[in-house]
Amino acid sequence: MIVVDTHEFHWQFKSSCVAKGNQLEIDATEKSDYFIDPASGKKSINAPFLYTEIVGDFTVNAKVSTDFKDVYDACTLLFWDHEQLWGKLCFEYTDIGANAVVSVVTQGTSDDANGQSITTSHVWLQISRQGQLFSMHYSLNGRDYRMVRYFSLPCSEKLKVGFSAQSPLGNGGTAKFKEITIRNSSLTDMRAGS
Repeated sequence: MIVVDTHEFHWQFKSSCVAKGNQLEIDATEKSDYFIDPASGKKSINAPFLYTEIVGDFTVNAKVSTDFKDVYDACTLLFWDHEQLWGKLCFEYTDIGANAVVSVVTQGTSDDANGQSITTSHVWLQISRQGQLFSMHYSLNGRDYRMVRYFSLPCSEKLKVGFSAQSPLGNGGTAKFKEITIRNSSLTDMRAGS
């Protein structure tokens, strides 16, 4: 496990942050997001992102929660190659009035996939890389993970990997990340999440 230390991490669009042990609180800035609209091509690339650089395979997970205020407010695990190649897994207040696990994969433009609605105030999120394969999972108890998506993406060997807070339509909020682990290895079973 890597204990989160802001000296080991860097900012892409800095915001206020509280770090203690393997816990983080990141404040989303106003009208902040990572999304390239597939219809219009409009880019929103401005959300606070606290990252570390990882070469090769990795697995990152955390127990996440946020003070949902506005539609699309979210706490996010994010991996980033460059402006047109990245992916994120979110716990988000969706436009259908429910908190849900949402995934976005961007290759030129972004897709947007609402997943499982979550009735609890928190959820565990996980992203893993194995070569050019990626998997995204969520868990309700921190042990049993369910697949959100499994895909290939032609990424560089070195990626920025970390934590983001977004508020695309709102004035911000606080994303909380607890029980954070970052490993320089992939999952044993990329589909099962273990």
